Amino acid sequence: MASINKRGNKWQVRICKKGIPTVCKSFSLLKDAQTWARTIELKIERGEALGRDKVELGCFLERYQAQVSPTKKGYSQELPRLRAWLSHALAKRDAYSIKPVDIARYRDQRLAEGKANSTIRIELSLLSAVFKHAKHEWGYSNLVNPVADIKRPAPSKGRDRRLEGRELEALLNETKGTYMGPLILLAIETAMRAGEIASLKWENINLIKRIAVLPDTKNGDKRIVPLSSKAIEILNALDKDGLNVFQLRSSYVITDVFRRAAKRAGISGLRFHDLRHEAVSRLFEKRLNVMEVASISGHRSLQMLQRYTHLRAEELALRLG
Repeated sequence: MASINKRGNKWQVRICKKGIPTVCKSFSLLKDAQTWARTIELKIERGEALGRDKVELGCFLERYQAQVSPTKKGYSQELPRLRAWLSHALAKRDAYSIKPVDIARYRDQRLAEGKANSTIRIELSLLSAVFKHAKHEWGYSNLVNPVADIKRPAPSKGRDRRLEGRELEALLNETKGTYMGPLILLAIETAMRAGEIASLKWENINLIKRIAVLPDTKNGDKRIVPLSSKAIEILNALDKDGLNVFQLRSSYVITDVFRRAAKRAGISGLRFHDLRHEAVSRLFEKRLNVMEVASISGHRSLQMLQRYTHLRAEELALRLG
């Protein structure tokens, strides 16, 4: 029931029992931690009231990391953020003592460090989720979420970067003879995310019906992507030996290889995800309507779709006549 672990120069005791909120406390000496653990366990066995001992925020963060985060699609991205919170001074504070002013101070420090608004918003959302889970799922009903009462940084503006001039040609020259060239072209033809391309399997592609099935997307929904003639041409030219279309460990490989190729090509300010912007904008330029584009790209709302859509002014001018 009790677990004792070393955290920094302290021994942290965590006592978990079904139906009773987790109890945490830190000690400088191991023997004091062991004595306190035995005392609390005995009280629990006798059914005595425990009162409210100090519950460090780090205790909640560790439990969330072990029990909740692994069940989420973005676990690999969330894990380093949880570790960053665990290393912060607030993790050693009694969770009940943390006030909105403490979170506001953290927000302002991160802004002063030059961190992007979107980064800070994600960090605060994660901390808020930890407080909410502790309150509603772990029995800490009197816990107040301090993140709820502060103003978060404004959302970052959506990127509007598209391919310019001969950038695509330069990228293809730098990736000639590798899997990255066809991958780049497929991304532009399908508007798929890096993760979707990395996990794309041959068994989910029907070259006759000209569709690719994505069983598990970022949104958690299945999506069927229609394949253009160009996309079919790209896929037909690839080897079909493995299970996956591209033999990659993760989407990070795609973004890293793309970044280095762009640098060699002398292209600045272009990310792999910008190809999704490019693809969606090209779909609109082909005069597909909003619902048609959304069914291909997987966007759930017009607002999100607008962030990725940047039509070229010269194309619109041609339509105006």
